[in-house]
Amino acid sequence: MMIGKFTDNNGAYKGSVNALGLSLAAVTFSPMPVKQGSGPDFVVIGATSGAEFEVGAAWKKTSKVG
Repeated sequence: MMIGKFTDNNGAYKGSVNALGLSLAAVTFSPMPVKQGSGPDFVVIGATSGAEFEVGAAWKKTSKVG
């Protein structure tokens, strides 16, 4: 089941999420300005009716084979 579709936009990822009763047409994964230790790589921002709000955080994960 696919819950979102995103495109790369100069290091940030923009798209939409539709899952489990949550439907956001404008979601952005913005790179953290400064990575601290094991902290998140991205802050996730949602937007609706002109207002932006923080949805959460995300981490990059690379498989052992790259």
